[in-house]
Amino acid sequence: MEKQLHYEKYYSGSFQDVNVLVIFGFGFLLASFKRYGFSSTGFNLLIATLGVQWAVLVEGFLFASSAGKVKISLHSVLKATISVTAVLISAGALLGKANPIQLIWMAMVEVAAFSTNRWINVRFLKIEEHTSLMHVHIFGTYFGLAVSWWLYHPSLSKRIEKETSNLISDLFSMLGTLFLWMFWPSFNSVLIVDVMEKRNAICNTYYAIAVSAVAGFALSSLSSGNGKIRMEPPGGVPREPGAAGESRGPQRSPQVVSHGSQEQQGSPAAPNASIVSPTVTVPSLGQRWYLAPCQWMHPSLAVE
Repeated sequence: MEKQLHYEKYYSGSFQDVNVLVIFGFGFLLASFKRYGFSSTGFNLLIATLGVQWAVLVEGFLFASSAGKVKISLHSVLKATISVTAVLISAGALLGKANPIQLIWMAMVEVAAFSTNRWINVRFLKIEEHTSLMHVHIFGTYFGLAVSWWLYHPSLSKRIEKETSNLISDLFSMLGTLFLWMFWPSFNSVLIVDVMEKRNAICNTYYAIAVSAVAGFALSSLSSGNGKIRMEPPGGVPREPGAAGESRGPQRSPQVVSHGSQEQQGSPAAPNASIVSPTVTVPSLGQRWYLAPCQWMHPSLAVE
């Protein structure tokens, strides 16, 4: 009885941390564009809740017990919630490109693909279960890029004004960053059983995001020209390490965009923006540069 109470208390608290990260963190994080605030948060809730239910069934089928029964418990729901994070990462690359039906289909396919990939890793490559779930970052990144490329249409590149942000959208995006920052150590360590390994995972994750936060503020100060700290770059840098490859770009293909010039925050990017090869080049020493507002997941480098 005491063991059961300890189990319920531990997983209830851990489940709350992961659930807040998925719903609040990613929901507000994707609201960084002023034209997609309601769509981002609403679609995030839709695909998260639907994806969790589908992930429970898919993983229950793939990881069924020897008796052939699918066991549904708080632990299985927790694993499904972590699995659906891959879909939320991919959705960041599709803002403004996909309607709810397309996002639902993507969630169904991606959850099944990720669960199958995880089953192969655990069954044949002998990777630990919690380690296989940490592949959500890289899986969601490349899956989102592939779907974004598939849905790309040349006419979308002409509607750059919809990529802009304003004070409210930046504030909500920063709020999502804070939720991710607070609960990411729990996300990385929730499925680890060994006490020492769990402690190490929490400490390592915390120190990693703390260093990223400091580096983000330093980068903001150095790149602002007047030494002032702007919240747009720090809002992106202190997020989860290892997920820096996640990409987001609502109106263009997954390529790097080179802007000839860019006005103050909230104004449209220059209309003469051109698509270049998918690499980020370092500007010359005489140029002042900064990361485009709230584009931490989109590999864009704006040069003035």
